[in-house]
Amino acid sequence: MRNKFSGFYPPSTEDFAKLWSECTFVFDANTLLNLYRYPKESREALINIMESIQDRIWIPHQVALEYHKHIYDEMFNQKNAYSKFEKQCSESINKLISELDKLRHSNIDSTLMKNSLEECLKTIKDDLASQLESQPELDKVKEKLSQIIQENVGDPYTKEKLEEMFIKGEERYQSKIPPGFEDQKEKKDRKTLFDGIIYKDEYGDYIYWSQILDKSKEEPIKSIILVTDDNKEDWVLEVKGEKKGPHPELIQEFKKESGNKLFYLYNSEQFLKNAENHLKLKVHLDSDEMSGAIQGIEALKRLDNESFIRNESIKDKDDFFNRYHDILGVDGEQYLTISNKMKMTPNTSVKTANVEILFNLNKEITFIERTRLRDFITDNFNFHYNVIEVDTHLYEISKFNYSISLNYLMEDIEISRREVGEYLERLLIQFYIDRHLKILHNSVKE
Repeated sequence: MRNKFSGFYPPSTEDFAKLWSECTFVFDANTLLNLYRYPKESREALINIMESIQDRIWIPHQVALEYHKHIYDEMFNQKNAYSKFEKQCSESINKLISELDKLRHSNIDSTLMKNSLEECLKTIKDDLASQLESQPELDKVKEKLSQIIQENVGDPYTKEKLEEMFIKGEERYQSKIPPGFEDQKEKKDRKTLFDGIIYKDEYGDYIYWSQILDKSKEEPIKSIILVTDDNKEDWVLEVKGEKKGPHPELIQEFKKESGNKLFYLYNSEQFLKNAENHLKLKVHLDSDEMSGAIQGIEALKRLDNESFIRNESIKDKDDFFNRYHDILGVDGEQYLTISNKMKMTPNTSVKTANVEILFNLNKEITFIERTRLRDFITDNFNFHYNVIEVDTHLYEISKFNYSISLNYLMEDIEISRREVGEYLERLLIQFYIDRHLKILHNSVKE
């Protein structure tokens, strides 16, 4: 039974050992582009590993095309991120200072609060300047990747072949055959012109998957490991919010097309965890540095997940809650009903500026220092395993003063919680998922 339904079974220990010892490694475009975004330790660890296995790396032409299409945008975004972040922090804090100035004719002494905010802004600017100075020249990252990959890039499909692929891809997407169908709506009607040929972006994943299948049929190729940070359901099997591993259809199709060869899929974090052990590589990192590299990747994923959750909440909040039923502990309708009863909805008000100050500032700081907000939430809100218990706890906390002078001095100032409440709600969902990330990742053995 295992042979006929191999997509539902992870490789054995022996198969994993064989896979890592002889496979060809394929990295997709988002994995390569993420190297420009990761913290220094994570980037250097991954590049060191790639350099050690460069004679076993192969990149599909479609991946190389997408990488080069987006590389300059990514480099610009990273270089621009610091000034943009500093501007956002300055605007947020100066806005708060401006509000404090309105209190100068009241009985509240706002001097202490203004000084605290100004000191906070100075600290942020100093931290940013220090981090910016330590950032590598992104052109050097680009050149390093070019040296590692060299000419190990597949050939492009002809115009005629691509036209066939677009038709077949549409048929596959209609039947939800992976990969790529999750991109159809987002990339519909978007096109890329390269070397006189027009590529339809919505079929990018399907095209590079087909190029991997073509590569697998070559005699020297014994097995393939794909490293991708695309965690959508057309690549990864997801059951009630839990990611189980590569989509079974990908395993089945690869096995059929390649003549029974091995295939597996990792994200960057999983690849980093497994590479040193399986490949017996010295990546010039001790255990603490390796742990830091992995945590850097995890932090970036949390930031990306927050953006995903924000978009999901806007699109269809109930559907999102229902899909993560096991993590939230209740279905969406029940969650909203109970949270409304506890006045955790965005339209209520509280008599404290502390919530807005802390969440506003931490929201901005998270962009660069991604762990601070997580630690603040964990330390202050004593997380439980059930969403309702957590919300109840937060509601109880909100009824009391924090032992912080800002809250004490501004106790009588009523602040709208519309924006803060929506953000807090997203944070709650985010941290439920964060707390389960290790469980989700551990469920994907190897």
